[in-house]
Amino acid sequence: MLPTLLNMARFRNLLVHEYARIDDAQVYAILQQRLSDFDAFANSVRQYMQSS
Repeated sequence: MLPTLLNMARFRNLLVHEYARIDDAQVYAILQQRLSDFDAFANSVRQYMQSS
């Protein structure tokens, strides 16, 4: 999960801080192929909260 979270953070930083370099095709591909990463992250947080 850690590599996925790091990639999510890098992508977020690109969107927020370097928006001039945004590649529309890359954004579209991420939304089509990696949207489930957000669900996986939410499930990890949920599991952690329930175990604490």
